[in-house]
Amino acid sequence: MCRLAKIAALMWLGVAGGLAAQRPAPNYDEARVPTFVLPDALVRADGTHVTTREAWRSSRRPELLRLFATEMFGRTPANDAPMGASTTEAAGAALGGHATRKQVTLGFGSRPNGPAMHLLLYLAERGEGARPGVPQP
Repeated sequence: MCRLAKIAALMWLGVAGGLAAQRPAPNYDEARVPTFVLPDALVRADGTHVTTREAWRSSRRPELLRLFATEMFGRTPANDAPMGASTTEAAGAALGGHATRKQVTLGFGSRPNGPAMHLLLYLAERGEGARPGVPQP
């Protein structure tokens, strides 16, 4: 039994070492970067050309959105996903009295301990209505 465990461990190390050895070296020389041409945005995946606004909206735009979702950014949450915002701190007279400092927590989902994003905002004191603000993540 002990001999079998040693053989399995050696095999595992060999496989792990082989996988680590397959990692490509980083390229710091831009001259070695292969040429890449972006695909035409007005050609569908099946090769047909998009010539009308309706064809863009009904077929090509959804194709591109699916590509972005699967290859780059992930799926966009549904419009009815529960979200919430709460002010966790509001302090006046920030930046020598020229701004109001607010800390806001944006909650995503219905769980109280679910994913959240914390924002630090500085809002200009002067002015009525819309005021400039500087978000600090």
